[in-house]
Amino acid sequence: MPVLAPSNGRRQRREGKRAAALKFMDKVEPLVAELIQCADTTLALRNDTDVAEAMLRFLRQRVAGVPPPPAQSPPRHAVAAPPSKNVKRELKPLLCDMCKRACAARPTDVDAFFVAYLERRPAFIQRTSRDASRRDLLSEWWAPPDRWRLVWADEFDYVGAPDATKWEYQTTCNAWVHDEEHLELQHYTERNAVVEDGCLKITARLEEEEGCAYTSSRLRTQYKGDWLYGRIEVCAKLPPHHRGLWPAIWLLPTDDAYGHWPSSGEVDVMEHV
Repeated sequence: MPVLAPSNGRRQRREGKRAAALKFMDKVEPLVAELIQCADTTLALRNDTDVAEAMLRFLRQRVAGVPPPPAQSPPRHAVAAPPSKNVKRELKPLLCDMCKRACAARPTDVDAFFVAYLERRPAFIQRTSRDASRRDLLSEWWAPPDRWRLVWADEFDYVGAPDATKWEYQTTCNAWVHDEEHLELQHYTERNAVVEDGCLKITARLEEEEGCAYTSSRLRTQYKGDWLYGRIEVCAKLPPHHRGLWPAIWLLPTDDAYGHWPSSGEVDVMEHV
């Protein structure tokens, strides 16, 4: 496949965007340093205050023009009781996500932008229990009830085969996935997908069937879950990397209005090669 060098115009636009992003981050960096100091103080005081809540309170005071309170000295026992590793570990993704979103939006009032972010911050920043459902936590952050209406969902809170009212095994693709265009090595079956432990598990197996060395499963929601507009939320865990595996989640049109694939489009949610 030929590799083309970018044109001067594209290179200049790319360098301009990079320079603008760096200039914006120079403006945000002092505020981030103050937030880190606020978080360090909260952790050192060991007062069970949510770190994100402490940063939100600090930002609200900045927006309102209230001077910060005098620094408090940590109690003696704080030296013998280091901050929770979970809280320290979760602080980094919180700040990184805040900066990434601010850099993309380039707000004129960064303080107010951070306040709005922390007021709707991801619930999984506050809750670390492994028993908590990550799907529920994501829904708290990404799908406020006043903005979205749930029209389709499968929480896999049952055991056995996938819900036939929502999923269809796509075994008809065995007629073409082995052609010269695709060269896939597996044969799709209905037994390689099962719902258990609150998850839909699709397993690729080394077993011969219909002249293929492997078996797997492929499912779709066509005519059982079709939408024109909306937002798709997926929580998935990928298998360990092995050469030849290609787990994928994608969106295709219900009808090929503009011709056979890929003429009618495809939206890739996840592909891991």
